[in-house]
Amino acid sequence: MNENTIKVAEATVSCECSEVLGEACDWIGPADETVIIESMPGDLRGSRTAGDLGSYPKNGARRLRVSVDCARNLIEADNGWTIAVAEPFGFVVYQVNGPIYGVGDDREEALSDASQWVEEFKRDEVEEYRAPVKGRGGNSPHALVIAPASAALVSRVRHHGGDLVYDMHEGIAVTREEFELLDS
Repeated sequence: MNENTIKVAEATVSCECSEVLGEACDWIGPADETVIIESMPGDLRGSRTAGDLGSYPKNGARRLRVSVDCARNLIEADNGWTIAVAEPFGFVVYQVNGPIYGVGDDREEALSDASQWVEEFKRDEVEEYRAPVKGRGGNSPHALVIAPASAALVSRVRHHGGDLVYDMHEGIAVTREEFELLDS
């Protein structure tokens, strides 16, 4: 590594599943291997029906960042009291059916990042994300699109580049692992 090389430190986080389980979790890893869950505390479950958690944050549930494996285990074992949620964190600029070209904490940063990677980049031609309706509509084929993104996807793109598998969930770009949990 020479003096002009910049090393990007990968964000390391701890799993917060112990707040639901009541026992310590030793998982520590990159943020892009985590998801956000919403879990209803035991003392509030008597006033609700499992699977109908109400609206966060008024419902009293907690949102926690947990490892993908812990999220799978909690969701399966907690009988509807824990769900995965897509929570917007930053933005991505991607090509429909293609890679992610820009990422940022805000729209401007994502657009600026994309302008470095796309030849003849034109900000005014970047489309807002539009969900397809009944298999039609959505964004133009091969268009550049800007959309909100989860923290896990933003982190993954920053550390591994934009040539990866991602999905859209309710207008938020998410990792494949998040999508599978959200779609379950």
